Amino acid sequence: MSKNEIKKSKQLDRCFKYFSKFVWKTNKTYYFWLIFGFIEGIIYPFITILGTEQLVNEIAPGGPRRWGYAIFWIAVICGGTYLGTVIEKACSENKNRINENFFKILDTRICMSSIQMKFVNTEDTKVLDVIKNAERALNDTGHVDGLLTPLLNIVQQTIVALGVIVVVATRVPWLIIPI
Repeated sequence: MSKNEIKKSKQLDRCFKYFSKFVWKTNKTYYFWLIFGFIEGIIYPFITILGTEQLVNEIAPGGPRRWGYAIFWIAVICGGTYLGTVIEKACSENKNRINENFFKILDTRICMSSIQMKFVNTEDTKVLDVIKNAERALNDTGHVDGLLTPLLNIVQQTIVALGVIVVVATRVPWLIIPI
């Protein structure tokens, strides 16, 4: 890693720590919606995968063809998809609403720091650079949501991918045998 990359990763780490503490002190419900959406994002794909498998087992030729169970699995797939979409939308809307409040608070803090700055420091390049860097950090990181959501999305997609591999390997192992 170059010195520039190390410097950027340290800055990102400082921003992440600051925003995490800021969120915890300001509005803890943001973490609830973040974690709830994270769990929903992990469970949601498996409703369709496992439900479809059970549906195919019920209507496949040579099977018992229990239509009552087939209708049940169709309802599970449709209901699970609907519920997952509603939960995902609710989490997204609430996180966006809370994130707007965070932006207003952080922007106000930067403005108040600028106002309370002594007149002598108004032309000091170091002080002006600190304010400029604070504003740039807010805009470059996407504020609170821009740091936390992508990190959780990476973890979430990794868990889902590993889960799909496990489901395929245990339920239909012939799919992973090379032809």
